[in-house]
Amino acid sequence: MRMEIGLVACVLLGVFSAAPVGAAEVDPSVYRPMDRRNYPKTFAKWGADGVKTIDRLRKDAALFAAKSSECDTVDTSELSEQRSSPPNQIVVFVDCSNGKRFYLSESDLRTAGHATSQESKMKGLTNEAAMEQCKTRVRSGLAFPSTMSVKWSGSNVYRAPTTGNVVATFNFDAKNALGNELPYQARCVFDDRGMHPPEISGR
Repeated sequence: MRMEIGLVACVLLGVFSAAPVGAAEVDPSVYRPMDRRNYPKTFAKWGADGVKTIDRLRKDAALFAAKSSECDTVDTSELSEQRSSPPNQIVVFVDCSNGKRFYLSESDLRTAGHATSQESKMKGLTNEAAMEQCKTRVRSGLAFPSTMSVKWSGSNVYRAPTTGNVVATFNFDAKNALGNELPYQARCVFDDRGMHPPEISGR
């Protein structure tokens, strides 16, 4: 009887102490603390206390993303320079071996039930919607909007596998401020924050 009780206790202990099902492995080297010698610009910009907070968030974000079914193994957990600004706006990007990327802030870790990859966040934006939004935005910025003539040979929508960014590109002709009709190419980039200002160049 005592042996049976002991076996049951061991089984229960194993069940409750096991890692969450589907949790990815996280090598501690992924969130190794930054040092002043290798990250002088980061220390200069954020200060020692700021870097300490960043390192804590890098670890928490890596472990949080690892619980997502979208992540196989966490490869990287680093400060996102583009999305962060001192002293308090810190965003970390976590990359997994399967190409999935997660952007996580301290607020996300507190309120989000689970980590969602950039690719999943962008699934709601269809290729057709991205192209139409791009055309509308480009047309509104022209000197003579009504003269925009889209050339279907050159229209393309690309989805970046890691960042999840959606890039809509199309060729068009339109009159410039002098009234001359010229050929152009437009490029619009979308991410989970919305559409960036269109890039228009001659062709």
